[in-house]
Amino acid sequence: MVLNNGHPVKITEMSFHTSPQINQPGMFFEAYKGGFGHIKYLKELFDIEIVEHINFEGSYHFNGVPCSFFKSWNKFWYIPFKTLRHLRSSKPDIIFHQGLHFPLHIIAVHFYLPNT
Repeated sequence: MVLNNGHPVKITEMSFHTSPQINQPGMFFEAYKGGFGHIKYLKELFDIEIVEHINFEGSYHFNGVPCSFFKSWNKFWYIPFKTLRHLRSSKPDIIFHQGLHFPLHIIAVHFYLPNT
């Protein structure tokens, strides 16, 4: 699927919930594989990226989809600015956020990203 400017639609799928007991991306996808079954279908239509929070920082590829992992805390008032900077630099057209456990974080995304 492409936008009016001819570029594919860029979707970032993410969650602000941290899984501190997981320190390897492979372990993360094994633990939450039921929540990522749709990725194999979306990657055929969209430019998609996964952003998650575990006890690991770095990049990974899950079934050919780029993933970015950040360390964070499950604290209401903690805002993960490193994640927000990454979102700003990746310039997604759509952000699909899983869960509403951290409403302050979602509001921060709204104010941190440029208007499009």
